[in-house]
Amino acid sequence: MLHKPTPTEGGSDEENHDSSNEEGGGPDWPNVAVRDREMLNVDKFRGWLEGRLSGELEKRTNQPFADFVQHVACWVEASMSAGGTDATADCIQPQRALLACNLDVQPTGSDESTRLDAILIAQPDTTTAGRLDCANYRDALALVAVKPTRDQLYKAYEQMLCYSRQVYAIQHNRSFAWGFTLCERGLRVILFTNDHAVASDDMDLGTSKGRRAFIRVLVGLSCFDEQRLGYDETVVWHAGTGPQNPGYWTIECVEQRDAADGEAQQTVTYYARDPDIIAVRLFGRHTRGFLASCDPDKVDEPDTFIKDVWSDTSESARNDPDSDPRDEVAMVREVSRMLAEDPRDNDPPFIVFKHGGLHVVESTAAVLGPILEHIEEQGCLVIQPRRPRRGRRKAKTEKMALDPFPFRIHKRIAMSPIGQPLATLESPYELIIVLADAMRAHACLLECGILHRDISVNNILVVRDPSGQVRGLLTDLDCAIKVGVERDLRPERTGTPPFMSISNLENSSVPRSELDDWESVLYIACWLGVYGVSEVDHINCQKEIEDDKNWVYCALDRWDAGSFKDIANAKHAHLASPVEFDEKIIMWFMNGDGYKALEELVIG
Repeated sequence: MLHKPTPTEGGSDEENHDSSNEEGGGPDWPNVAVRDREMLNVDKFRGWLEGRLSGELEKRTNQPFADFVQHVACWVEASMSAGGTDATADCIQPQRALLACNLDVQPTGSDESTRLDAILIAQPDTTTAGRLDCANYRDALALVAVKPTRDQLYKAYEQMLCYSRQVYAIQHNRSFAWGFTLCERGLRVILFTNDHAVASDDMDLGTSKGRRAFIRVLVGLSCFDEQRLGYDETVVWHAGTGPQNPGYWTIECVEQRDAADGEAQQTVTYYARDPDIIAVRLFGRHTRGFLASCDPDKVDEPDTFIKDVWSDTSESARNDPDSDPRDEVAMVREVSRMLAEDPRDNDPPFIVFKHGGLHVVESTAAVLGPILEHIEEQGCLVIQPRRPRRGRRKAKTEKMALDPFPFRIHKRIAMSPIGQPLATLESPYELIIVLADAMRAHACLLECGILHRDISVNNILVVRDPSGQVRGLLTDLDCAIKVGVERDLRPERTGTPPFMSISNLENSSVPRSELDDWESVLYIACWLGVYGVSEVDHINCQKEIEDDKNWVYCALDRWDAGSFKDIANAKHAHLASPVEFDEKIIMWFMNGDGYKALEELVIG
């Protein structure tokens, strides 16, 4: 058994001496071969500390680091084997052994060619040690960046900012992530949350105190439950056995019941392949979208869209999540209820609620627990990405206290029907029908007292019936707000720049209204009129852009370039007069009767 570490553990400066129990001894080894291997690992690690190893600087560090991690894993494994017969309230039973693999090798599962210095993965035991040379990003518990000197720390931070984005993009049940930087002998732990990357103080592996601190970290990661490691335990990957039997995800959604029912909330299990919408950014809401079915035999015939998101919310919801005035779940439920009671509409132009809500009472603070309390009390080294004028993304750091830590609530909602993106449309005539349906849904929202505020090509979907007829769906209430709610609840700009209203781009003090959303519809019609509605038309447009040197005069490109102010100024100029609008935008519409009809709709 491993005792819970206390804040005073780790020794004082006077205790920085070699300890045979720390490095040279060991538990009751299962056999002589394991004992000899671990004694060799200890000797190689000491050789690294004493500078006796040869080879490239980074590579001579990777292997000793992996050996040290494996040696600690053997101790952890011995504790796991003990079975907890002497368990007390002050003891924690390890759940896993951590091993380092992929030493300077590109992991599989990513479209990037980046080579990682090392990956830490969780294993049930150490029997796989020595055979872990091709781990997948899907298996990574933590990523490691190694540099030969301490003055390359910021370079290591830059790499971690790049590497860890892949963890979120590939591990679709990851809430937050861990990383390590090792520069010469100085090791730091990095915690990646939705809003920050925070680094620990330096642990000098050249001292007994530093090694002891690192061991405590490894043991802690071996003992944490899955949630504290950053995994969502209600989204589980089930590996397949081959192309004929691919893996799938199981996803639990809360089955919401009215309070009058007096019944406890139940969960519904959905089955899905990898999500169509993945978390592509290191920071933010980490929105994911699964196409799923309640029937495991119909995992490839989904009928439900599941949206999983870590929403930022108002301070008023910190102690009472149900009071959040921007609760997307509550808004979708209200719209679904209203549409169900409306006898005029049997085919609503809006995705309706099935299951979901506050998946559990789960927030950033609830998941991170004591880790977050320590960060808020002691302050931390915050790693912030910044984009220089030239060159790749760089990192800067600042010692600061994060109090209060940005507050987010984990929400999941299951909705139907399933729609397809606008690129599946076959003609501008179909686009006109879909836009009309979407804005009919917009009117329904207004009747419910909800303003959408994010009309874009990504939030309007297409449903095609067996006869080939299309209808439109308006989705995504992430940016929606109750009509009449004070602006200070969500003062930031919302939306996708090419489709944002001028007032929104300028962050005007004028209250947002439905006119801003209608302005966004105008921009969608112009955007698709120029760049093509169907996928075929879009491909042809791209070829024309590549071949036509005069395309530089098409002003529409300025709607997606530069700052918010630049885009607002461009739209001001293009909408200043009918002549300007025709010369800068309309004349660039694609040819064809359908596009002529779209052009007439835009001009009015």
